[in-house]
Amino acid sequence: MACDLLGSEREEANAVRLGKQIKQAIYAQVGEVLHSSVGIAPNRFLAKTASNMQKPNGLVVIRRDELPQCLYGLKLGALTGIGRAMEQRLNQTGIHSVEQLCTASKETLRRAWGGVEGERYYAKLRGDVLASPPTQRASIGHSHVLAPELRTPDSALAVLYRLLHKAAMRLRHYGYCAGGLGLHLHYLKGGPGRDRWGDQARFAPHTDTLKFNAVLGELWQRRPPDPGPLLKIGVTLTELVEHSQATRDLFDPDDRHETLNSVLDRINQRYGPNTLYFGGAHHGRGAAPMRIAFSHVPELQVENDG
Repeated sequence: MACDLLGSEREEANAVRLGKQIKQAIYAQVGEVLHSSVGIAPNRFLAKTASNMQKPNGLVVIRRDELPQCLYGLKLGALTGIGRAMEQRLNQTGIHSVEQLCTASKETLRRAWGGVEGERYYAKLRGDVLASPPTQRASIGHSHVLAPELRTPDSALAVLYRLLHKAAMRLRHYGYCAGGLGLHLHYLKGGPGRDRWGDQARFAPHTDTLKFNAVLGELWQRRPPDPGPLLKIGVTLTELVEHSQATRDLFDPDDRHETLNSVLDRINQRYGPNTLYFGGAHHGRGAAPMRIAFSHVPELQVENDG
C-alpha cells in the first residue's frame, strides 16, 4: 500500500523513522516470517519503485537530487507499469535500459505509450506528483438475448464465455484492470421475482482472461435452479482501475498469462475475434455479434466480428 506524508512527516529523518515503525509493527503483530520493504520518495510511483529495490526486508530512500541517475541500475521490468508487452514496445522505440528511458524525450515516451500516459511517465520518473486522472469507465460488459436454440444452460454458458472474452479484450485495450465480475441472467418464464438472477465476485485487479474464466465458472455454479429457459444473459467487469495504478496480488504477483493474452488480442484484432478463442466459448462463437447501443459506440478494432 502507499500513503502520502504530510507536514513534518515529509522530512527525511521523520519519514525513515515512520517506515521503521511500520516494519517493526508488522514484525511484532503479524509474525517474524513476514518481512516488509519500505520505499520513501517524492511521489508514489518512485516510492513503490524504492520498496522493490531492496528485498526482502529493506528500507530505501530516493531523493529528488539523486534523480534520475539512481534508477539507472534497474531493469525496465522493475518499474511499475512496464510489463513484458510494454517492454517490447519500448524496445521497438529504441529504449532498452532505464537510463535510455529516463533520458528519452516526452515525445518519444508519448509515442511508446500511445498517448498522454507517456508524458505522465516522463514526469513521474523525475519525482513530479501527478493527480491520478479519474477513471472514465465504471464497468465494461456485454449482454445478449439468446436465440431459441441457445436457451439451454450449456449453450448459454458458452455465449457467456464469448461475452466475457470480448469484455476482457476491451479491458486490456482501454488500459484498465478489473477487480470485480458480475453475472446477470434473465429467464423467459419464472414468475414475479424469479425471472432474473445476478451475482458478483471481487478479487485483486487484473486483466487475465483465464482468471476471469474461473470466476465466471464459479458464479455460474452459484445460480439457483433455472425456473425456465434462459432468455437474456450478461457479464460485466467492474471495479476498474488504470493498469499503471493497479497493485499486484500479494499471493500472485506475476501475471503469468500476460504474453498469452497479448498474443490473442493481436491475432484477433488482425484476423477477427473468432480466430483464436478459449474452448469454453466454442459453441457460442457465432453469437453476440457487434451491436450499436444508445450508451456505447463500439470500436471496430476490438469489437468488429469480421
